[in-house]
Amino acid sequence: MINLRRTSGVISVAGPRVLVPFSSQRHNSQTVSFPYTCDVDAEPLHHYRPGGYHPVHLGGQLKNRRYKILHKVGWGGYSTTWAARDRDLQRYVAIKISMAGSMSSNEASILQLISSSPCYTYRGKEHILLPRGTNGKHPCLVLELLGPSIPDLIDSYLHDERLPAQAARSIAYQVLTGVDFLAHLNISHGGVHKHAQSAQAWSSEANRQVCFKSTFAFLSHPTYTLRGKHVRVRRCELTTQDLDKISELARLLLRWEPARRSLARDIASDLWFHDSSTRISD
Repeated sequence: MINLRRTSGVISVAGPRVLVPFSSQRHNSQTVSFPYTCDVDAEPLHHYRPGGYHPVHLGGQLKNRRYKILHKVGWGGYSTTWAARDRDLQRYVAIKISMAGSMSSNEASILQLISSSPCYTYRGKEHILLPRGTNGKHPCLVLELLGPSIPDLIDSYLHDERLPAQAARSIAYQVLTGVDFLAHLNISHGGVHKHAQSAQAWSSEANRQVCFKSTFAFLSHPTYTLRGKHVRVRRCELTTQDLDKISELARLLLRWEPARRSLARDIASDLWFHDSSTRISD
């Protein structure tokens, strides 16, 4: 049961369905007041209107019943994201549903360019849907379902605000590989920072161990992060030699003259990333 407060009382909405769209009210003072408020951190409810968010409910289905909505993953200013089950391919996916007509054409074109590349082997190839709902025609992207972002992982499980050495090395290698791949496609990227999600750290069945706490790891399952088993492991710390190597690689990337800077693929090919004694086991 979801309780929504209104100035004249409390309105209850049963079940997992989202709210019925409503219109805002404009007063003579030219200020806008919205009839409903909600304590849950979620998208603005008054945007559920024609031209706004698409009403989604758990158990709902898209594209001729192919995708079944299972859980809400997140939301943004122009879209909501949902975990779903692809019944045709028997796998879990993430569906990003944009406001009616709001999805940037650049986003779709870049994703299509990446997926159409001959060297593109990443399993999470996207599909573009255009379901028509009560609020209009909503562009959707079907993507591979990934896990938490690096900041969320650190905030929730790593109280010393540091990634374990093995996880940090694996993520750094994946980021460099991704940046190099985009460069091959002549696609520029923004700043690389910890808020950017790693490419396959949480969904690939090949990376079976991913540290969540200082003494625990997550053992992946064919259903990815929806099911799992915790196993106790010993945390691997960065050694003095590791820190020296990181500083050396950083200096190669941050040289003042651009022509003298090392490329991402050169850094990723360094033996430090492929040392079998510190590699995450399969």
